[in-house]
Amino acid sequence: MSERKIIIYKHNGGLLGYFDQTEVKKFGQNEYDIQGTFFFPDGSVPAKIEFNPQSLPYSGIVEKDCGIDHRNLSNIYIQRGRQPVSLTAVGMKT
Repeated sequence: MSERKIIIYKHNGGLLGYFDQTEVKKFGQNEYDIQGTFFFPDGSVPAKIEFNPQSLPYSGIVEKDCGIDHRNLSNIYIQRGRQPVSLTAVGMKT
């Protein structure tokens, strides 16, 4: 199992998966573009993430330093579901 850096949760609180290798671009207003290899909770790498727009947005927690100034992320939306997976997120003040 890889070392988790960003954990992504479903709207209902269930675990969607995690990133271990990420490329992060920071924009104004605490917004981030996150791209990298995405893993399911069992450690497998999906070819594509299927998602239900009604279950969005996702939330997340940053476990390891990866260029994000916030520990908690909200309003996470999948921009690209195929590997490497790309998400947008907003940092939350804790």
